[in-house]
Amino acid sequence: MEKGKKFGFIVIGLVIGLIVGGLGSYFYSKSKMAREYYKIGITLGEHADFNRAMEYYKKAIDLKPNYAEPYNEMGMIYNQKSDYKNAIKYMEYAIELNPDWAEAYCNIGIVNHDMGMEYGSNSDGEIYMKKAIEYYKKAIKIDSLFSEAYYYMGITYKDRGDDDDAIKCFEKVIELKPNDEEAYNYLGSVYDVKENYDKAIECFNKAIELDENYTEAYRNAGSAYYSKQDYQKSVDCFEKAIELKADLTSDDYWELGEAYQFLKNEEKAKECFETARGVEWDEFRTHNLSD
Repeated sequence: MEKGKKFGFIVIGLVIGLIVGGLGSYFYSKSKMAREYYKIGITLGEHADFNRAMEYYKKAIDLKPNYAEPYNEMGMIYNQKSDYKNAIKYMEYAIELNPDWAEAYCNIGIVNHDMGMEYGSNSDGEIYMKKAIEYYKKAIKIDSLFSEAYYYMGITYKDRGDDDDAIKCFEKVIELKPNDEEAYNYLGSVYDVKENYDKAIECFNKAIELDENYTEAYRNAGSAYYSKQDYQKSVDCFEKAIELKADLTSDDYWELGEAYQFLKNEEKAKECFETARGVEWDEFRTHNLSD
């Protein structure tokens, strides 16, 4: 009798072990598959195939409902589509699942910044800009070395016209990431607004040193040299930007044309002015179509 009972317990133990092991394997495989779907979504998003990316993020969440990362990425896609309500909703889901995730707070900051830019300089726009800064600060409180939060906070301060705080943010980014050419370019653009052209040019040149094909830095340097009345260097930078297929604005072409005028090259000046008028018309049509 004792042997029978003992054998029965062994059999029951084996059955329970098989069940638990099987369930563990089942849940592990679901979690693994969710990660694979998430990775596919990331790849599709990187190739701007946002609709299919959303499908794979949803598949990942179906398999693993407490998976914060797909919610965050879905929020970023909704932001790309200017669907700010859904963008914030999904990012808040991500934070609910992972309250100490600095990146998610930073991303909600980006959405609020974009909403602020859409509303413009009115009171609603300012409300969203302030919210953006609050979220960036929450991200930094979680991770004081999170350079991305400082970077986007710098952009938000710059767009609000708060130049001194913008400079502090971009300098912090450079302290954390000394080879961040975009931070140097933004820092230069703030100094340009403050009419500190020497500092602006120093920053633009550093950005170009880090990335010799950085068209935006050449374009900005061309404008700063123009403001400093160094017309030959202005021409050199603008022409390099054109060579690299930069999308110059009508203002850029006007400055380039005037720089050529100061250098007594009337033929090139005329060519730039004609291009400026064409670009100006395209800008006018694009603006009116978007309205």
